[in-house]
Amino acid sequence: MDHWALRSPYPTSRDHHQKTCGITAKYLTLLRAWQRWGYHYHTPNTKPFLSAAQKLAHYIFVIENYNCPVAYWYKGIYTDKIITYTNLKRRIKVLRTQGERRRLDYIQFTFNSGRDSIMYWAAIGYNFKSQLYFVSIDRDGKGFIQKKYKKQILRRPLKDIFVDRERQSQGFFCVEDGNRVHRLKDTKKNKGLCNATRVEYHIYTLPWPGNSPDLNPIKNV
Repeated sequence: MDHWALRSPYPTSRDHHQKTCGITAKYLTLLRAWQRWGYHYHTPNTKPFLSAAQKLAHYIFVIENYNCPVAYWYKGIYTDKIITYTNLKRRIKVLRTQGERRRLDYIQFTFNSGRDSIMYWAAIGYNFKSQLYFVSIDRDGKGFIQKKYKKQILRRPLKDIFVDRERQSQGFFCVEDGNRVHRLKDTKKNKGLCNATRVEYHIYTLPWPGNSPDLNPIKNV
């Protein structure tokens, strides 16, 4: 028997089967029986949770861009930030057969906790990848706000990518996630802070549905 199967996070499974099925057996005996039927403990896949509104936004985006040729997506510069957390949660294990990996009831959904330590930013494209940039949050109690995004990302790595005249002439576009610091809309509060910089450096941003790891390829990277 695999040693990892002995470290089950469900020590009450024996009690559960005794109560529901009237089975009286040791826990290791139950594990051997499950293994004969092809059931083993596996670490579940993780996937960001999608609300009904987010699913609808994904569907609309696909319908609107269904006829775009493959070459069109080669012009995308796909960007994202990632945070390393100080409070890493232990991955649970679930009892399933080999072909049940992608079943929804065997997936461990992940949520943003907001407790971060270090933030990184990067961009990829067709035959292109940027350097990995360390983003300074500047411990002033405000976190990563629009002014910092403009100063550290828009005026530095993204500027260097989009000032290339060849990319401008070929109509390259930028893909950002739905984070509030990007602020594609001009409001009285932000006064077009980030958008003015995008116009200055010819950074055209394609409207993109939020929380879409399957649509934005850098999410999978």
